Amino acid sequence: MGDTARNLHRFAHEAMTVTFEAVIVGDNETEARQAAGAAFRELDRLDGLLSRFDACSDIAQVNRLEPGQCVGVDVSVFECLAIAAEVWADTQGAFDATIGAVMKYKEIDNVPPAGPEGETPADALDRVRMDRLMMDRDGFLVGVREAGGEYPSGCVSVDLGAVGKGFALDRMLEVLGAWGVDNALVHGGTSTVRVVGSPGPDGWPVAVGGPWAQAAGIEKVVLTGGAVSGSGTQARGEHIIDPRTGLPAEGPLAAWVICRTGAVADALSTALMVMSADEAMSYCKARDDVAALLVEPDENSPEGGRIVRLGPGRSDYFEIF
Repeated sequence: MGDTARNLHRFAHEAMTVTFEAVIVGDNETEARQAAGAAFRELDRLDGLLSRFDACSDIAQVNRLEPGQCVGVDVSVFECLAIAAEVWADTQGAFDATIGAVMKYKEIDNVPPAGPEGETPADALDRVRMDRLMMDRDGFLVGVREAGGEYPSGCVSVDLGAVGKGFALDRMLEVLGAWGVDNALVHGGTSTVRVVGSPGPDGWPVAVGGPWAQAAGIEKVVLTGGAVSGSGTQARGEHIIDPRTGLPAEGPLAAWVICRTGAVADALSTALMVMSADEAMSYCKARDDVAALLVEPDENSPEGGRIVRLGPGRSDYFEIF
């Protein structure tokens, strides 16, 4: 990175239960700190809007809607839900932000699962379907479709945990850009990274793949724009649920996605954890700007898995080395 490395200014902030960090390239630390502060204020604003655990958030209001009702939401909430709906459609339901209904039945930290009185896990699974949401862009209205036919009764349970951090990173870079920052890296808990510009001649080097990458000869992903997001079962066990079945994911051990935005990368890395190998290959084959690294179980490997590369090895904003 040469002399530029001495001009990397790092700032951290706690939000969405993880540590976010902004790394800004620039000569003036005070200006970089002010820009980072503005980005973190936007992060806090989004945290308050997107959290399903905050009773006053926009998402909590959506989750209280009965079929046939609607509510106006902040434009940022609407856009995040729109991205979630698009990924839901593109992955044929492998990603679904209404997964919260069945997440209530997952045992976490040895605490028995629980749901609404009288509801069974099968009932909850019926409520997991992203197209139950009606979205009116003209008024930024979000509603729940009337019960009947293919649509069940009961509220939705939107959980943006698998897309919200990436969405926040995209918005943070927009704020930094408004402050004149055109060279920065932001990440949310290191699981999703979003960049613009480059700290040197080649781009931002981002390590992916852990021990499996070393065995496969993958050193890093270099970004000059776009995002990388990873999901896996090692750190938190079977925390990823297949929204199509309500059961723990039976896909790869881990997945990393490289694409243009943090929100889509965040959502896709979760979707690929529940997709079959054929589904993942078909998805990436149809897109020339999305790449993925999947860790498939391999008993013959010392690491217990092997990396499968899908999609292009390079694009106009990334290269896999």
